[in-house]
Amino acid sequence: MRIRLSVLAAILAIAGVGHAQPLGTDLFGTAGSNLVRITPAGTVTTVVVGPGSLNMVAIANDNHDVLIAQTRSNPSILRVDPTTNTTTGTIATGAPFQSEIDYFNPLHTGEFVVASNNGLYAFDESGTVRTIAVGAPFVNLQGVIQDVSDGTIAVGDIDSGTRGIYRVGLDGTVVTLIAQNSGAAFSLTQDHRDGRLIVGLGAGGTVLRVDQNANTWTTVTTAGGNANSIAFDRWSGSGEIVVGSTVTNRFDVNGTLVTSHPGVSRTGACFEAERNLVSIRTAINRYALSLNVPGQAGRSYVIGVSATSFRPGIPVDSRAVQLALDPVLIASVNGALAPFLTGNIGVLGATERATATLDLSSFGSLPGLRLWAAAVTVDPAAPSGIGVITRPIILVME
Repeated sequence: MRIRLSVLAAILAIAGVGHAQPLGTDLFGTAGSNLVRITPAGTVTTVVVGPGSLNMVAIANDNHDVLIAQTRSNPSILRVDPTTNTTTGTIATGAPFQSEIDYFNPLHTGEFVVASNNGLYAFDESGTVRTIAVGAPFVNLQGVIQDVSDGTIAVGDIDSGTRGIYRVGLDGTVVTLIAQNSGAAFSLTQDHRDGRLIVGLGAGGTVLRVDQNANTWTTVTTAGGNANSIAFDRWSGSGEIVVGSTVTNRFDVNGTLVTSHPGVSRTGACFEAERNLVSIRTAINRYALSLNVPGQAGRSYVIGVSATSFRPGIPVDSRAVQLALDPVLIASVNGALAPFLTGNIGVLGATERATATLDLSSFGSLPGLRLWAAAVTVDPAAPSGIGVITRPIILVME
């Protein structure tokens, strides 16, 4: 109980001392047929030589391996171990993927959502592939991401007649179109603090911020270089938008250039060990919440759950725990949601990992219920007593 109360006090504390997360994270990207690693200083090393033209990359559910998309002739998803620099296997290949896998990113279920020509698909790491939606109104889909705001799929269509960002339900139903006529949404990422999408308009180098609710676009920068690739580095200060191709540019959230250096990230990009909290659906309305925080072995942790939102967040020195303070959150960090939420308070072992379980299956059908989760580690030497804060994730009940 001492751990629970101290963590609750830390989460609710508002300290006056500035404390940033560690600076800058290595980026994984693609260079022709190679998977490469790019340091914040611009050093590029080859992780693996791929079997063909590569596009998207994403961190696997273990928060270590990198998944890569071979895009030509026989579109495939491959798994790479970036420690041994080896391709360890093929997850999925061929149909129903179309001739090119343009983009993919994680879903709350443990699957990954894929944009492939005019189709949306999902695959899991066992190799099961399912179709979400194919055909009209989609023509040429590119950047795709699950929106932490409401759990819908946001996907950019670059065709001149259907240009914009579609918000798509998990059943494939189109929720709305955020029309964009001057440029095409080649790449997508998200600022997890306010939920707004960050969009790269391809070779023109323009980066935009999109308010999904107001259907408005604002310019972050027009100097992004080739913005076919975009990612959001939460570990660097208050966050950096990283875009690039042969040149990698890092901008702060206001569009001010932080660094520019040689680098390669042809289409997709992801950061090393960026998925500290991962949800995997094990049954209807039952989830394993896998926590992995490198460098935090032996630290106490708490996974909190909010039933309201991830906004506005709870200030903690210069940072924030991105969960809304509601009765569910208070109960979760106090250990009072058992048996529905178990394992969410404990100590990270030598492998820097822990697993919690959220099980609402006994309630039956819960369509429309959305929950948000985030985790903190406890470090008495850190300001506010909090070492690392994960980004929020969304869970969509069925």
